Amino acid sequence: ELNAAWQKEHSLSKESADLGELPKPKPESLLHQLKWLSLRFLSIKMSNGSNLFFLVVQPLLIAGLMIFLYKHLQQGVLFLSAISAIWFGVNNAAREIVDEKVIYERERMYNLNIWNYILSKVFVLTGIAFCQVMLFMGILWQVYGHADAGLAGMHNFWWHVGWMLLLAFAGTLMGLWISATCKNAEVVMTVVPHALIPQIMLSGVISSLADSLQRFVSYFWYGRWGTEGFARIQDHHPE
Repeated sequence: ELNAAWQKEHSLSKESADLGELPKPKPESLLHQLKWLSLRFLSIKMSNGSNLFFLVVQPLLIAGLMIFLYKHLQQGVLFLSAISAIWFGVNNAAREIVDEKVIYERERMYNLNIWNYILSKVFVLTGIAFCQVMLFMGILWQVYGHADAGLAGMHNFWWHVGWMLLLAFAGTLMGLWISATCKNAEVVMTVVPHALIPQIMLSGVISSLADSLQRFVSYFWYGRWGTEGFARIQDHHPE
């Protein structure tokens, strides 16, 4: 038996030598991998009907409640717009990596490029956030986009959309960071409120930031910059 096995191995070695060394497979293009990962992630998001439903309902519900509470444009509308944008980003992304931990580790051992993996999440989630922002701002614009709505009305639709999308993008990055650093989805749901509550408290709207230390700490939170950005758009970018 050993002799037969040796002869078989010897014959295979000889055949390999006759055929020559087999060419190594070409490494997969990074752009092709990024495209494939993005399409796969988008397909997963679109195939989940209940999740897609809530992604659409969120901006409609929040914008509707804001209109119900504020009959005229005022600081509270700008503040809640900023917080809503951050919420869209964080909430959309907070579980996207931790839920795929096993799949990621398996594909990473094969040929998955970590930057392509992250970028595919960023591209798709930013696209989803853009749709949410357009729905949200489209509703607000119907009510606050005229001069008699208070604060001289909302100025320049696309500046508001662009700024809100930038905040949602920042929230997406925060959500992905939370998802990548937490061990499981239960921990994520515990951490998310801790990331969002300071956005509200340190925005300078709920309470004034009179102390220099309070102002310094507020500079590290999106809520402060988001609210101030909307106020500056009102002041400096008329229709």
